[in-house]
Amino acid sequence: MAQPPAEAGAWYCPAAADPQEPAAVSVAAVGDRPSTVTVVHYGPDGATVDPAVAVAPGQPVEVALPAGQAAQPVVLRWRGGPTVATWRAEGGQRTGAPCAAAPSATWHLAGFDTRLGAVSKLHLFNPFAEDAVATVTFGTPQGRQTLVRTQNIVVPAGRMTTLALNELQPEVSDLGANVQVLAGRVVAQGEVRFDPPDDEPGLTGRTLLPAAPAPSLEWSFGFARADDNSSSWLEVLNPGDDEAAVRLQVSDPHDGGAALAEEVSVPAGGMVRVDLAEASAQPDFGVAVTSVNDVPVVVSRFTAVRGDGGSAVAAALGADRAATRWALVGGGTARRSARVSLYNPSPQPASVDVLAAGAPPTWTGVQLPPNARTVIDLAEAGADRPTVPVLVQASVPVVAELRSLSEHGGLGLWTAVGVAADDWSGPPLRPPVRRDPSLPARPLPVDTSEPVDAVAAPQATAPATSEVPPGG
Repeated sequence: MAQPPAEAGAWYCPAAADPQEPAAVSVAAVGDRPSTVTVVHYGPDGATVDPAVAVAPGQPVEVALPAGQAAQPVVLRWRGGPTVATWRAEGGQRTGAPCAAAPSATWHLAGFDTRLGAVSKLHLFNPFAEDAVATVTFGTPQGRQTLVRTQNIVVPAGRMTTLALNELQPEVSDLGANVQVLAGRVVAQGEVRFDPPDDEPGLTGRTLLPAAPAPSLEWSFGFARADDNSSSWLEVLNPGDDEAAVRLQVSDPHDGGAALAEEVSVPAGGMVRVDLAEASAQPDFGVAVTSVNDVPVVVSRFTAVRGDGGSAVAAALGADRAATRWALVGGGTARRSARVSLYNPSPQPASVDVLAAGAPPTWTGVQLPPNARTVIDLAEAGADRPTVPVLVQASVPVVAELRSLSEHGGLGLWTAVGVAADDWSGPPLRPPVRRDPSLPARPLPVDTSEPVDAVAAPQATAPATSEVPPGG
């Protein structure tokens, strides 16, 4: 059954800022209708609500989160035209990630690390009026690990509970986490800081680690990089009970084919790291991962870069499906370099239009042959712009990913696969409502003391919300 696009919704942004670090949320209306956005902050004294902000079609709004407030999770409620939101830390080790579109009964995260000074945290955010209870299990290279300490974790209403994974899974690289919500609703997000001791070589930097609500048979990325100063790798988590076999496909492979030489096996409940150093003939490339034995997995991509300003690392959750419409928000050209990578993992050629204010004509009708990739530099749409919202429309499903790089005040890097249209507008179809014939039928009581057409119609009211109100 067809249904119209959503006219209201929320974006959930778990916090990962340091106490003295500022942050920002970039919001943009992605349709042709204006929207009204209200930001709700969840601090130790309860929820507080900012005044509503109008967002014009195609225009961004930057919501500044000063130091202190940036360490608190936020929810952005929108009404009217659909919006998309991205949270960004603006401190020394800049990072960012799209906000989540909805809570989920399960969450899966691939790519934690607790070795050689690395610090990993799992944030469980509950902005609702009821306490939540969740269980967390872990995926390691040896398989699934279950701890008594991570059973029946209470996440209080209107609060965020953070698990220090170094205490729960010490000295483990390639670590995954599975969150099963037993009661209530939560939104999950990870955070990884790499900081090796002075006498140990290794990666330095911080990244947010997005969570997937469910495993999938396919994952795609528009961006990966491997050269003398950069490296990329995949973290593959198999939350299921059967071994998974996955095949990797990259753009511009060395042998001229589409896939790497061998399939990769992922143990039941376990984790595998896949190095991409020799995957492609080009330093920048796209990646697609497919389960060939119908066991769904979760895949994150990490990219590390080194330069005169130090080093930085960025993680992204792959797209669990290619799509014909994407929104990318948060990339700017003010003291940053922002690029959109377009990758076509399908066997069909694609024609792609990249829409943004100030976009040159060359962004329209971009041709992508099968397994091809191209890059759009947002500087071509204007310099010194804090945010350049982008819409991508393609003739066949493709993948769009945003990369933001800054060398002002130190090297900063974050990447994010775009938000697919179903996440902002809702699915175009809904299942039909079927009545259970075993349920008894009761006639609707009618007051016959006056004519039916004389009864006043009830006044329309705003939809109820179960999020924690201000002060509660």
